[in-house]
Amino acid sequence: DGIRAGEIVDIAGRVLGHHQGLPFYTVGQRRGLGLVSPEKLYVVALDAEKNRVIVGPEQELYSRGLVASEVKWPAERPPAELEVEAKIRYRSPPVASAVVPRGKDNLEVTFK
Repeated sequence: DGIRAGEIVDIAGRVLGHHQGLPFYTVGQRRGLGLVSPEKLYVVALDAEKNRVIVGPEQELYSRGLVASEVKWPAERPPAELEVEAKIRYRSPPVASAVVPRGKDNLEVTFK
């Protein structure tokens, strides 16, 4: 599967524009979307299954955590919860977080 163009939609699913490929977008991104809107819109999610960039207002960005799948641990899987600092974007400040392994290759992160 190569990089494919797709739709940019709001959180209600309305098509607002088109993108040139999901790898060019990051959750939290505001610039470079090519959209005209009376409110500031941010990338709030990337839907790989439907090849859509989902945008919304800033308050839609905030979350208390995440679940990740197909995790590749750099060493052996930790046996219990880890206290870490996590960043969603490379320029974001780190946030105290807890990482809990779930099953063989999943994990849950809770932002504190």
